[in-house]
This record gives sequence, structure tokens and C-alpha cells, in this order.
Amino acid sequence: MRIGIPIVKDDGLESEISGHFGRAEYFIIVDLKKLDEKKVIRDDNVGSLVSETSVIRNLMEHACGSLVDLLMNSKVDALIVEGIGGRPFQLFKQNGIKVYAGAFGTIKEVLRDFLNGMLQELQAGSCGHHDQHPFH
Repeated sequence: MRIGIPIVKDDGLESEISGHFGRAEYFIIVDLKKLDEKKVIRDDNVGSLVSETSVIRNLMEHACGSLVDLLMNSKVDALIVEGIGGRPFQLFKQNGIKVYAGAFGTIKEVLRDFLNGMLQELQAGSCGHHDQHPFH
């Protein structure tokens, strides 16, 4: 599975997730190995489940349509975010990319929570930053 996650800066698996999808300066792309369903996922073994990571830079701040294209071109199967607006969410959904929300912390913590089923797949956009900008 190939997952895209917005990050504040590139610190590998120690990168902090960006709280705002459209303003994330970077996205980390994580390729996960096939999982043994019985395996317990903890912070100390998350790294062993990652086969590869790469980082792409967002050169078009708050251009959500372009970000969707960027991530689709990176062949992601899923996106993990803290929250996301309705327009980019719909574009991902229309293109068969699942969006999971409620993530916070480092990429290791985000992946741990995702792999343990603690993040829910979104059915609608969930941007919680309307008080910070008028873009939606």
C-alpha cells in the first residue's frame, strides 16, 4: 500500500504531520509491506513495515486541485491527514483514493495508529481551519 501524508518538514519517519493539507510544504510517500494480521504494531516496529519512503515538495500552497494531481501522479492508494476540505476530499474520492483523518504526531505515530485501525476513513471533508482562513 502506498500512502501520502502531509508533513511540516522532512525528517523521515520522525517528520511531524502537517495540520493543514493545503498548506503542507512537503508530503511523505510511504510504501508499506504486506502485513501479518496478527502482528502488534508499536512505535518501535513501525519502521520494519515500511519498504520505502520518498518526499515531494508542494510548490503551490493552497492549490488543492494541484495537490490532488501531485499525489495521484505519485500513485498513492490512500491519504492520511489531520483534516481536509470538501473539494480535495471529493477529488480523491472520485479517483479511488481513500482518505483517513484524525492523525497527529510523527509519521511513525501516524502509521502506528493507521495500522492499528485507529484512524477512520472519511466520508466527507473535515477541514477544521475555517477560523484561520477564508479559502473554503
